[in-house]
Amino acid sequence: MRKTTKSPGEKIVKEIKRATRKHYSSEEKIRIVLDGLRGEDSIAELCRREGISQGIYYKWSKDFMEAGKKRLAGDTARAANTDEVKELRREAKDLKEVVAEQTLELRLLKKSMLDGGGDHVLSQVQLKQVPMPEVDAANIAALNDQARQTFMECRVVITQDVQAIENMADILGKVRWYDRFTPDNDPYGEHDFGSFRCAGETIFWKWDYYDVDMGIHSPDPSDTTVTTRVLTIMLADEY
Repeated sequence: MRKTTKSPGEKIVKEIKRATRKHYSSEEKIRIVLDGLRGEDSIAELCRREGISQGIYYKWSKDFMEAGKKRLAGDTARAANTDEVKELRREAKDLKEVVAEQTLELRLLKKSMLDGGGDHVLSQVQLKQVPMPEVDAANIAALNDQARQTFMECRVVITQDVQAIENMADILGKVRWYDRFTPDNDPYGEHDFGSFRCAGETIFWKWDYYDVDMGIHSPDPSDTTVTTRVLTIMLADEY
């Protein structure tokens, strides 16, 4: 097989090109890659203007993207592991749990006031504004328990933070078979709220009652023909 021998002139031209080839700084490479990403000119036009091949451009572009990913991953890891950030997160978690407990107490207090257990004047004003039907608490509790234990005849909403926990099966099991109802955490006997610890987190579950069109609250949670039950499972700090 014959080998093609380059003429002395071709060799000289190649050596001249190699000697005079432009060396691009990191800043220039980034500028060129960003110009390509902006899309104002085609990659072919950009490469001709800058005196580089398209292969060189795409190599720089790949290097640029990979370097950005590594830097972002490194910054995220450093930020997540600093002692200061960990301490702030711990304090924020503790604060959110306190707020959640206070919110639950306020929720129970409002119910108590509406039922005449609080200030008489406020109770009368709210009762006039929102007519309160007679509540069949025992029937509501039975319906809530049945829907919670079977996840049927209801809609179940699980927040993303809860879904991210590995042992989801344990959480769902604890929700289904929760039975630690007391006069303190279930003063109206409706079995509409519960909390427990799992995987190092405080988990809340709660019932909400809507009409069949999910537009307003149900006029009667004890009547399944006019009620859509929604069971929400969340972290305490999402309450």
